[in-house]
Amino acid sequence: TNIDYALLKGKTNDTYIHTNYEKKYSFGGSIFLDEDNNASLTDSNTIIYGHAATHNINSVMFTQLHYYEDEEFLKQYPYIYIYQGDRQLKYQIFAAVHFTDVLIPAKYGVNDGASMVQFVNDAKTTYGGVIDDSVVINEDSKIITLSTCTMVPNYDDNKRFLVIAKLVEESKVAQ
Repeated sequence: TNIDYALLKGKTNDTYIHTNYEKKYSFGGSIFLDEDNNASLTDSNTIIYGHAATHNINSVMFTQLHYYEDEEFLKQYPYIYIYQGDRQLKYQIFAAVHFTDVLIPAKYGVNDGASMVQFVNDAKTTYGGVIDDSVVINEDSKIITLSTCTMVPNYDDNKRFLVIAKLVEESKVAQ
């Protein structure tokens, strides 16, 4: 995908929903961490939000996550990389699913391994989607959940599209 944005964190989830990194109005908003997550990405489940256009797959922020609704695309591009200073975090995608619009941290928390495993099981089975069961998740796993809107023709204001990935490698990189 062409998803390559700064990862922001505000005091609340509303901070960057329609604001860019300069804190100026932007309908497309920004890519941002849930207010309950820590900025070091060490929670059991780090939730990252971004808008998606409902009609144009090549549009703003997280719209291109919808490519992962195609199993072949996931097989071809199974990794997400996040850079934080001199850290490179490599995540392996294991689920691309539709899910309810439940506020994940409120229902499952973000820093409890057992709750994270329950969330993963619920996400895999609620509506289905593209699942890679070869990626083993347990209570010690660290995952990221990328959350965005559903798209036409399956647009539903009461659902979200999630791409969920497990941390598989952390390394140092030159700045």
